[in-house]
Amino acid sequence: MNDMYKDRTLFITGASGFVGKVMVEKILYSLPGIKRIYILIRASKGKSGLERWKQLEKLELFNRIRRECPDRLSKVVTVDGDISLANLGISSADLNRVLEETSMVFHCAATVRFDEPLRTAVNLNMGGIARVVALCHRIPKLQCLLHCSTCYVNADKLGVKLEEQLYPAPCDPHKLIDMQTDMNEQLFESIGKEAAKSYGNTYCFTKALAEHLLVKDAMGLPVLIFRPSVIGPIWHDGIPGWADTFQGASAMFSAMGTGAIARIPIEGNVCLDGIPVDIVSSSMLVCAAYRLIISDKSVVPVVHCNTSTVNPLIVENLIPTFIECAYKYPFDRMISPPIFSHLGSDALEQSMHRVREKVVGPAMDSVSAIVGKKPFWGRLYARVGETYIALRKFFANYEFSTGNLLRLMDMMSDEDRQ
Repeated sequence: MNDMYKDRTLFITGASGFVGKVMVEKILYSLPGIKRIYILIRASKGKSGLERWKQLEKLELFNRIRRECPDRLSKVVTVDGDISLANLGISSADLNRVLEETSMVFHCAATVRFDEPLRTAVNLNMGGIARVVALCHRIPKLQCLLHCSTCYVNADKLGVKLEEQLYPAPCDPHKLIDMQTDMNEQLFESIGKEAAKSYGNTYCFTKALAEHLLVKDAMGLPVLIFRPSVIGPIWHDGIPGWADTFQGASAMFSAMGTGAIARIPIEGNVCLDGIPVDIVSSSMLVCAAYRLIISDKSVVPVVHCNTSTVNPLIVENLIPTFIECAYKYPFDRMISPPIFSHLGSDALEQSMHRVREKVVGPAMDSVSAIVGKKPFWGRLYARVGETYIALRKFFANYEFSTGNLLRLMDMMSDEDRQ
């Protein structure tokens, strides 16, 4: 692996996100031959991309880099930009360097809010990949464009084993992008509400369309589509248990571990599909290296990174472990003792969340106001309710084929596999 990445310059979008940060750290630690990593990072809250990255470098995630090989941090070069803008919002000087030096592109940027308005999700998840592809067509030395998607692009196909392939698109992605400007807000958002009935949310819907847009627009480019399932904290490569985001598996464990969500009605024999972020980041690097040795640019490999067909996570088997961990390593702040129940009614559970948000939370905030505390409980219960609704789509018996990643692992040396 190190030989394949030696002296290469990478360009990564979404490097400030959960997966992106872990992947950058993995590259710096395990691929010392890498020449440079350009990371696209958006200025925010009065801070430039460089200032934001310098703050991220101080995270515990980078402890082993600072301790064992701090000089490698200089290989990271920030590029101020934004995937919602033409040319990704990159300045002419930075753009020239990226175009001239880059040979591998990792597109990890996206909005991962499940309840994002359709217009925003289309602009970032679909428009973002369209802009990345347009830039890649101008990179003369490009040998790999890896698009980080999700297994749940096929969330509308529950009940069948989902293969590593593209299924028919629910609509024309280019037409949907054009409709952003031609259609009024209310009518356009109604499309998102309708899509959410099958896909669960605008995230899965727009990520599904993004894949089809990519295949069409990136014709002639060396592309690979990488689909992880629900991404959880680090397993063992780095700091076990580390996560810095309230999303995916972390959101579920946090909400149930603090007692914010007491139960999620689900059959005990349901297989959950989750994958640690360190496995995701390492697998992305392996898949990109595999794309380097494929000479036929018309081939677009699709690779799932998941556990349902490899190491199934059955709900009734997991609950005792969840409870043990919650009581052995309790959260600093808890609403009530964690229960981790999978019994009950979904309709009743949603009603209870609405009561907490509209009645219990405001009442507790009123009591808190008497002693001079700011409102907290109403917002908390609203967010907990949103988390419950967002996650319930993923508590289903999805089955994703994992053959391609297993075949890649068989091709690796013992050292790289470890």
